[in-house]
Amino acid sequence: MASARIERFLNNRIPDYRSGAEVKALVLQRTDIGYKVIVDNLYSGMIYNGDIYVDIAIGQTIDARVKYIRPDRKIDLTLRSHEYDRVATAERAILRYLEMNNGFSPMGDNSSPDEIRVVFGCSKKDFKKAIGQLYKQGKIALVEDGLRLIADK
Repeated sequence: MASARIERFLNNRIPDYRSGAEVKALVLQRTDIGYKVIVDNLYSGMIYNGDIYVDIAIGQTIDARVKYIRPDRKIDLTLRSHEYDRVATAERAILRYLEMNNGFSPMGDNSSPDEIRVVFGCSKKDFKKAIGQLYKQGKIALVEDGLRLIADK
């Protein structure tokens, strides 16, 4: 669409989505707080910076999930999957990192959220849940200066 006022072409009805519903989002514009998107070619939406863990580009169509439908009929979206999937993905990323780095990672509970996001592609919350699960499974050891992979016996 050639118009800068795309909202007038979008549906004015209240969106009929539940929280967690999977949708397609067309990325329109970068703002200070995130990205404006068109949801399923019908509704106006927003993906906030805190919900973005992968690179996205204007013009790209991405899979997203409904987070909240605001009173102004705009939809807040997230790129995050369900918690179980996110933690499982973080576990795989941590194990892959450890295997590629001689079984050691200097990252742990005290690492910054930004550092965790860059290295493992997840939030600090998901990182901590993942290392907790890996520790309980006996796959890693929590050492003073980070994480250590435990060799299979």
